[in-house]
Amino acid sequence: MSQSLKLGTVWTLLIVSLMGRHASAGDLGPPTGPITPTMKPLSVVETRIPISDQSAPGDSDSMFVISEPGSYYLAGDIEAVPNKHGITITASHVTLDLMGFSIVGDGSYGRDGVQAVADVANVTVRNGTVRGWGGDGLDLVMSECSRAENIVAAGNSDAGFAVSTRGMILRCVAQNNAFGILAFDGSTVVESNAIDNLAVGILTNQTALTRCAARDNGSAGIVAGNCTVTECTASGNGVHGISAGTTTLSYCTADSNALAGIAGHSGTQITNCTAFDNDRGIEASDGCAVLQCNARDNGIGVRVNTLPGHCRVEGNNTVGNEIGIQVQSADNLVIRNSASDNETNYDIVSGNAVGPIVTAENILTNNKPHANFEY
Repeated sequence: MSQSLKLGTVWTLLIVSLMGRHASAGDLGPPTGPITPTMKPLSVVETRIPISDQSAPGDSDSMFVISEPGSYYLAGDIEAVPNKHGITITASHVTLDLMGFSIVGDGSYGRDGVQAVADVANVTVRNGTVRGWGGDGLDLVMSECSRAENIVAAGNSDAGFAVSTRGMILRCVAQNNAFGILAFDGSTVVESNAIDNLAVGILTNQTALTRCAARDNGSAGIVAGNCTVTECTASGNGVHGISAGTTTLSYCTADSNALAGIAGHSGTQITNCTAFDNDRGIEASDGCAVLQCNARDNGIGVRVNTLPGHCRVEGNNTVGNEIGIQVQSADNLVIRNSASDNETNYDIVSGNAVGPIVTAENILTNNKPHANFEY
């Protein structure tokens, strides 16, 4: 027998002997004493409270009323009873998890899918659908510091969502309601969409709006007063894409809206935004600033309208519009802009502070720091 074959045989025997040592069966006899359950009871595994007639008994106005703090959940869809709200929350510190189920209305006038009454706080509703109600889908406007998360509100006769006083709407969708999202008084709306609503998609005041989208709404996509609006999009809306007053608006995109892609007034600052395929790309009045924006393929790229001026239009690029930059009122500042391939690059009335317009052949020799360019 060869040396290698001997070594192989030895290793095989050694492995088999070791396997046999560890593969012996244990004690097959059952333990002494009575048989007892080994699983935890459901009350320990699931400490939340299922919505039922026992845990949230209704009244003459509502199918269910949550009157005690706690964490509640749905175990199935809720179908409306005529002329009643779905769930009314009368206690603070309540979390309601829809668990992917729906709260379905019958269109009864003024009845909400979920509502919180006045003087409650810290209500959270998440993870499901609220649709077909004659009032709001989710009405938390009377509740402070309340939150809607991962909710779809669809086909409701008033608003899909309404929050106020430091509320939050996070990763929600409002579709085919009268109004999509209403948010006021220090609220925050993040990563939420308003689509195909009859009137305004997202209506806000004193709110922070981030990474949201408003599309194909009958009126304006987003209306913001005293807000911060960042990284939002507005497309195909029936009036303006974004209409903003006394607001800081940055890194937003507006396209294919019936009137202005972005309309600013009352001191709004519009920075690093893009507008294309609108009647007017960006429109400003009454002390606005339009800075470092790009407007292309609109009727008018950037316009300061006939309302009181005192606007600053600086560092913008306009391409392929009927009019690149149009200023219709006096007392505005227009500097460092560029315009190319517009039917008319600049249309500016007298009475404004305007940097000289330098043509392509003179750009390299220009020594005027406030010049506007056409190329």
